[in-house]
Amino acid sequence: MERVCDTTYGKVAGTHHNGCTAYLGIPYARPPLGELAFRHPVRPEPWEDVYEAVQGKANPLQSPGEDPFTARYTSQDCLYLNVFVPDDIPTPAPVMVWIYGGAFSVGGTGLQDDGTLMYDLSQFAVDAQVIAVNFNYRLNVYGFLDLHSLSDRFDRNCGLHDQVMALEFVRDNIAAFGGDPNQVTAFGESAGAASVLALSCIPAAEGLFHRCIVQSAVIEHFFTPDEGKANAELFMDLLGATDPEEILTLPEEDIERAGNAFEGNILLQGDIRCAYSPIIDGEFLPVAPVEGVRKSPLPMLIGNNLREGDTFVKQIPFFLLPLITTYIQVDVPSGGGSVRDKASAGITQHVFVKPMKAMLRDRVGPVWKYEYRHGEKLGHIDELPVLFGMEDDPTGLNMRKIWGRFASTGELNWQQYGEQPCKFVIE
Repeated sequence: MERVCDTTYGKVAGTHHNGCTAYLGIPYARPPLGELAFRHPVRPEPWEDVYEAVQGKANPLQSPGEDPFTARYTSQDCLYLNVFVPDDIPTPAPVMVWIYGGAFSVGGTGLQDDGTLMYDLSQFAVDAQVIAVNFNYRLNVYGFLDLHSLSDRFDRNCGLHDQVMALEFVRDNIAAFGGDPNQVTAFGESAGAASVLALSCIPAAEGLFHRCIVQSAVIEHFFTPDEGKANAELFMDLLGATDPEEILTLPEEDIERAGNAFEGNILLQGDIRCAYSPIIDGEFLPVAPVEGVRKSPLPMLIGNNLREGDTFVKQIPFFLLPLITTYIQVDVPSGGGSVRDKASAGITQHVFVKPMKAMLRDRVGPVWKYEYRHGEKLGHIDELPVLFGMEDDPTGLNMRKIWGRFASTGELNWQQYGEQPCKFVIE
């Protein structure tokens, strides 16, 4: 049964789905094609007929991979969002906006090959008792490579600008879906969590959300303008092009091939930051989030998984582990344990825990910290199938209720992180 809602751009029709009315594939910006490609997003044109928001759209362009959260149904025409409204939820309801991770290179919230969504938030919305929103933002070359440093034809940080425009859509329209625009929580994982931190420092995003949940953030994965320019020049060399505007007419396969080589080259340089990390340009993104977030008054729930490094070390041959951890300057703990376990512990501390503690030192806003220790899979992204109900697991229900309680109240019933660096353990 269709359910119609009125937005500032026109009416949208959703459909009943798993205890929610799901509004899928709503445009929050014009398709970034032609003259709009590699530009900051532009608001969509209004529509006259009822927009049938009953099926997800394509995910952002990206290289295929084995990661379950790497999208395969992709297109440059990708700037759409989804809204999940639980049945009979009291209104105005708290709102949670999910920002996916994927190293600023892969991911999405659109359709998978089997016709399901990359992130179906219906179960999450019902159990958390929130209106849940997710959206696509541009990735890799199209969203984060700093081609602006080589030509004014290209804009900088397009992926972050997409995120701001999606949050503006929520601010302007969520009341029509029954949501409270003054009670919005942004939450994300990995690069999505780093995006939440960046948005907390971006003046253009001020007031667009009021609480944040930060899961396994790659906190230090941002580039200076000089680093961004060097990376753009490297990409152009690998593409075999001298004029960056050639990218506008080259086949997507050529760009993908150069992109794969580019990410490998960044890692070979010993830089373990995401190869397409956003640029700290001093204007739109004024400061590095590890510094800027300290001044943010927003209530924050933040944490990591116990063995984040497991996801990375399992991809490295055993005999290379000591060499690689030395090369990327990871301090491996001494004492007992296997080489692989110690490498995982070192990466977990180096990439996730130490930067998090540095960022939280003397932070203005209240913080609650968690550590995910549930089950046997405790690596990077391993909490997501549990959190979003992709696995039938009672711990997932508990997490959804905790996340929803925080979104509803901005508080939790365990001690804040502060002078005593306490944490809540999810087991």
